[in-house]
Amino acid sequence: IEAWRSKYAQLASEHLNLPVSERVRIVAHGHVTGSEGEKNRYTSHGPLSVGFGGATTTIGPEYGVGIALERLVDAPVLLVKCSWGNTALGGAWRPPTMDGVETPKETAKREEWNTKMAEQAKEEGKLYTPRTAPEKSGKLSYCWGMTLPQIERVLADPGKYHPDYDPEKGYDIAGMVWFQGYSDQGNPAYGELLVELIKFMREKYDAPDMPFVAGTLGMPSYKHMALEGDVNGGMIQAAQH
Repeated sequence: IEAWRSKYAQLASEHLNLPVSERVRIVAHGHVTGSEGEKNRYTSHGPLSVGFGGATTTIGPEYGVGIALERLVDAPVLLVKCSWGNTALGGAWRPPTMDGVETPKETAKREEWNTKMAEQAKEEGKLYTPRTAPEKSGKLSYCWGMTLPQIERVLADPGKYHPDYDPEKGYDIAGMVWFQGYSDQGNPAYGELLVELIKFMREKYDAPDMPFVAGTLGMPSYKHMALEGDVNGGMIQAAQH
């Protein structure tokens, strides 16, 4: 797989003018093409180029992000990409700090639903069992259960993934890029959950001022709607928090 990725990267550079990074390396994990792991936990790493998406010929947001950083930052850069499709912030990406905890909008939505369904059941002469608040599971959600161990593995040995790493200088966690949300359309609590996710990551890695960049969805049909909706509007809510 690595040989094919290198070949496609060379072809993309020669014929499409797509650069292969010299100072940015990547460790990609999850729904990516890799030779390590299985099913939804494939891992691959190397110089940033095409091929770190779902196939050796595709890319994800990591490519544009990494190439931009290489042009802006005079230092080695290591990207840790964790990616799974069809996953929601309200479920698979739910922050660990929100295990068994509702946001105010989630509580309001649940109570509104219970009221509506109780009235409907009464009219139909039926019994309705209200939805209760979630209970603490004590487990990491689907994506965090795979993401956090992967980050720890990389941070424990950065030199394994970037030949320019200097252990005497160490590393800085420079920021986090978030590109997700298609599966959360219809989730009014998106902004509240995104705030909790950012808080969690900054505290988890002792980086209280860590920049967080969120890419909005391209779903709106008109320009004036670009920053509306549960997801894009939620990102604006988080930015203004």
